[in-house]
Amino acid sequence: MATITEIMQDETKAIRSVFIEGREWFDKQNGNSYWSARCWVDGEIVLTIGGLNYGYGDFYLFQSSKRLAELGYYEDSSHPVSMLRGKGVDFYYCKNEVKKRDMFKAY
Repeated sequence: MATITEIMQDETKAIRSVFIEGREWFDKQNGNSYWSARCWVDGEIVLTIGGLNYGYGDFYLFQSSKRLAELGYYEDSSHPVSMLRGKGVDFYYCKNEVKKRDMFKAY
């Protein structure tokens, strides 16, 4: 996989969009929130973080950004992926509250 820097330098392969879809399940019995996420780059799934990962709010977004950086799609994991907007990349995200069975599967 090429890094964002390499892709951005090659105008024929410029990244146009990044989309992160999060799912959150709230365990009412224990009062904990869990998340899973999928990440697309230019309409192609490049990362799935499955299972039950502990966290709430936008933690799925932070962790997805970190993983994308580790894969070379993002240059600095200390900033959210939304910093790509400054480089002309469209960045979208959403999070849905779901039942436990609807969380992304761990592969």
